[in-house]
Amino acid sequence: MDDTYIVYIRIDGQSRVLEINSSAFLADTTGWTQIDEGWGDRYHHAQGNYLDGPLYDDNGIPRYKLDRGRVVERTEEEIAADLAAMPEPEHGPQEQMQAAVRLARMQAQSLPDAQALEVPELYGLWAADTAYTEQYIVRRPGGQLYRCQQAHTSQTGWEPENTPAMWAAINRSNAGTLEDPIPAARGMEYQYGLYYLDPEDSHTYRCTRTGEAEGGTVVLQYLPHELVGQYFEEATV
Repeated sequence: MDDTYIVYIRIDGQSRVLEINSSAFLADTTGWTQIDEGWGDRYHHAQGNYLDGPLYDDNGIPRYKLDRGRVVERTEEEIAADLAAMPEPEHGPQEQMQAAVRLARMQAQSLPDAQALEVPELYGLWAADTAYTEQYIVRRPGGQLYRCQQAHTSQTGWEPENTPAMWAAINRSNAGTLEDPIPAARGMEYQYGLYYLDPEDSHTYRCTRTGEAEGGTVVLQYLPHELVGQYFEEATV
């Protein structure tokens, strides 16, 4: 007759089975509880063969318990209670980074214009079919920032550069001189007599119009090079 093997388990304070093993592999059985004995592979390799299923479920919760000297499956209610009591898993580096980016983007909405211009990558691109609140900042392809002037739900054709009544371009504080021209943008407010740098051709233009006094302003949906002879003249160095 084959050798007889004794099956042992280790349990916690709630009688949940934490480990199962065989006398074939245990030199010291201190802390273990004997539950059965027999011969054959079921007893010899009790770790994987004695129970009808895995010792733990997919959430790492014990599936068996010791009840009146017998190992039985725990109820669904008992397992559910263990699952509910498990601590929330710690967020990994990727989740933490994503949360930090979301927080930074929320905080960026309260920045004044000068600071917003230092971190344009924190602002989301303008999108159609989106509800925008007053003072909300968006970014357009190329990096130009705009601040919402009145709450609305956007739609195709209402891009910030096309709707100056709804959006105001955010630009750096430049002197507006020939040496320090103001970066131009569609939909921005121009001042007669100041110089502007066109982002498309990198030329400098002076805002001027017959009959308009220097210091007056006008909102234009076009760039300076598109309105030469009407609102702008190209500057010569």
